Amino acid sequence: MGLRNLIIIMLLGTLGLRTATLTAINIEDVDLTCGLLWIKEKGRRLRSVVLPHCICTIIGGYLKLRRRNKGPLLISKRKKRISPRTLQDIFRSAADRLGIDKKLHARLFRHTAATQLNKVAGIEITQQVLGHNRRANTLKYAHLNPDQYAAYMKKHPFMRKESK
Repeated sequence: MGLRNLIIIMLLGTLGLRTATLTAINIEDVDLTCGLLWIKEKGRRLRSVVLPHCICTIIGGYLKLRRRNKGPLLISKRKKRISPRTLQDIFRSAADRLGIDKKLHARLFRHTAATQLNKVAGIEITQQVLGHNRRANTLKYAHLNPDQYAAYMKKHPFMRKESK
């Protein structure tokens, strides 16, 4: 279950997946050779996302332990597809272990992923990874890039020192 939970947190934190999308992933949707994940989004859209190599490695190890090549990727202790309630329990347990006072939830992971993606790749790539049709939706998730803000403020005319 430790590998499963790590996969959950990494997929949410790096790709910003929705919980319904995460729980719907099947083993057949994962291509570890090419590093692709086929996901079913809102509105029954099917799209692919690139998996980071580290996540491919962890999923590969998890699948070797599971000894299955079909069915749900993420399963509960009772060998059934995990539920949103199971995800809440995983987040609560992770927060307790890490000593985090705030309540962890999937939306927090989505916001974090969007902000980090925006910081390194820009809003267009972030929009693609999150699966948004409209840029305005992505902007709700991707918070201000502090590096770009600092560079802007250095260039702002009112922030310059006046030389006399």
